[in-house]
Amino acid sequence: MWRCHDYIHSGVPLDANGALADGIFYGFAWKMGWLEARTGDIARSMDFGIPEVTGRELARDIVSKLGLAGVRLVGDPAARVRRVQIPMHVMGGPQDTALANATDAAGGPDCLLGMEFIDFTTCEYIRDAAQLGRGKCAIVLGHFNLEEPGMEHMATWIPSALGAGGPQVSYVSDGDTYHYVTCSEE
Repeated sequence: MWRCHDYIHSGVPLDANGALADGIFYGFAWKMGWLEARTGDIARSMDFGIPEVTGRELARDIVSKLGLAGVRLVGDPAARVRRVQIPMHVMGGPQDTALANATDAAGGPDCLLGMEFIDFTTCEYIRDAAQLGRGKCAIVLGHFNLEEPGMEHMATWIPSALGAGGPQVSYVSDGDTYHYVTCSEE
């Protein structure tokens, strides 16, 4: 088994006309059915314009499509989500422009999809924005859970990159990083 995570992050020719794309986020878009939803710099996009759903519906869709046990939803579960952004590593400091944009009432994404967030900064800002009626939420998947679809897609890309006579490549899921312990809802 081999996890070639950094290489696929560096850009592989996946997009039209051989354009390089960050294969991790391309794979996430591919798995979610969002390849046509990418906005901005398409080859490196981590911004998506999706058909409107609530934050809760989006969280359920992610759990279903990625085969996860669950995700964390912060902010307004009923937020109307049309613009989604994966902001890489959100540490919640003053230099975090993704966080500032996401909590801005006048614009920015409706939902951040986080690999990891700092609870005492990022989650609090998102929750405050939701409580102020800004219709914001964040879905925290976990770093490896968000990257896993890129690794799955890489197994489909390697054979075409190496051509005939290359090694056989199979994707083996690492599974959900987390085990969730919850009380039953009644």
